[in-house]
Amino acid sequence: MSRTRSSHDAALCIFIALALALAAGIASAGSRTRDLTWCDPALRSHPLSTVAILPVVSITGDERAERWVEMGWTIYYEQAKTTWIPAAVVRATLPDSRLAEVRHQVWREGEPATGDAVELARALGVDAVLSVRVDRWEVADGGRGQVELSAVLTAADGTRLWKATGLAGHGLVPGSRNRNFDAELTWIRPPKLEPGPPQDPCGMALCMLFARWTTALPRPIAPEAGVPPAQLAGATN
Repeated sequence: MSRTRSSHDAALCIFIALALALAAGIASAGSRTRDLTWCDPALRSHPLSTVAILPVVSITGDERAERWVEMGWTIYYEQAKTTWIPAAVVRATLPDSRLAEVRHQVWREGEPATGDAVELARALGVDAVLSVRVDRWEVADGGRGQVELSAVLTAADGTRLWKATGLAGHGLVPGSRNRNFDAELTWIRPPKLEPGPPQDPCGMALCMLFARWTTALPRPIAPEAGVPPAQLAGATN
């Protein structure tokens, strides 16, 4: 990986590596009720050796959140048997006008139309395409990150194979007595002035959600079990 990667990209890799330890218990316990998943019973009849990650779409147009999710998905699930085609490659392959059409569809419906999914898979030479929409990406209650995603996996023949929606948070729980402000707003303590190492609560929440989804992902797109954090952290080199 290029040594010229921006500090933002490097920070994302670090957060994902750290989150493996934080989320290990969640991943082993399976998806929580906050996640809604569906899988086609006939999924095994579809080859999934290559899957293209379509450019992620935020309903608020948050480009930073879109890039976090794109890179986070590639890094977090890279240990799967499936070869993931990064969103950056998709952008470089498809014309801007086509990407704009697909973006509008994902923004409205959470996935490309059946015919468009078939055309995209053919143009990219993959077995399936993955669409992800960022439904929520915010810091609330004085520092708690909230991330909500919707993801759909569509086969090259247009069949919807897998779908998931989920919400994850990291930081202070809403209503906590340790908030950075009181109910009357007579005082506010800026989180950036707090001592300790800096963290991106939304980035950590994203990692927690990905960890929960590891057990909900169908094989072979689910990462292999037992991937050590050090191996994932190596992606920052």
